[in-house]
Amino acid sequence: MEDDNRQDEVSVLLKLKCRELAKENRWSEVADTIGDILTRRPNDFGWRCSFARALAAANRFDEAHAEYETLLRLGPERIDVHLGLGDLFKYEESFARALDCYNRAIAIDPDHGRSYWHRGTAYIELERYTDAINDFNRAIDIDPEWALQYSDRGEARFELRDYRGAISDYDAFLRTDRRNSRSRAGVYGARGIAYLRLKEYHKAIEDFNEELLLDPGSAFAYLDRGRAYARLGNHEKATEDYNKAVELDPTLTQVEKEIPRGQAWGMKRGHH
Repeated sequence: MEDDNRQDEVSVLLKLKCRELAKENRWSEVADTIGDILTRRPNDFGWRCSFARALAAANRFDEAHAEYETLLRLGPERIDVHLGLGDLFKYEESFARALDCYNRAIAIDPDHGRSYWHRGTAYIELERYTDAINDFNRAIDIDPEWALQYSDRGEARFELRDYRGAISDYDAFLRTDRRNSRSRAGVYGARGIAYLRLKEYHKAIEDFNEELLLDPGSAFAYLDRGRAYARLGNHEKATEDYNKAVELDPTLTQVEKEIPRGQAWGMKRGHH
């Protein structure tokens, strides 16, 4: 009994370690940590799934495929295995094969909301935005409290130039999500760009301000706020933001050419 309790304590500590490493995108270290756990607990299916996901996120694709082959033999009806393998194919930009995996997950349980979300993200990659929206709608119907599906549906609506619909979804994300400041920063930025497209420049500036509070090192937030200031004719603030963007990211040299005209330039940040 004492040994079991000790193992549980060690497991909790290792989970916390993996979580902290994942926050820093140190996925290879996550995989190595879980690999050490599996030497002691080789039959722990949950850890094996986490191991395969970490290998995929670390771009260790051959190892990930080998692990998923094992998982499919051990648990052919496990939804998490099919979703994880689909994500691996998505990392490899094999989106059609990813769709096959997500379809299998949905066939196993048609009421599993996350499966529709996964498939929707693959449809976005394939530029099948209406299909993506339909899947996000289904995911939201099943579990309306999960934030990420709103921001992804907003992305699909943006690509269809439904800027009001996109803003509505970004609003829903910001109401629902209270945990991930980096995700919130990105959604403020996306909503700001939607407001730029609608020529609502003051609202755009407010969103870029919020983005910078959460992510003060974002060159693109300064870049986009500079665009909004330029459209309002405030070239002094526009120039300040453009210069700050270049200071943070010297590759944005094209900005300097655009300052006198205050025009948009061809630097890519999501929806430009």
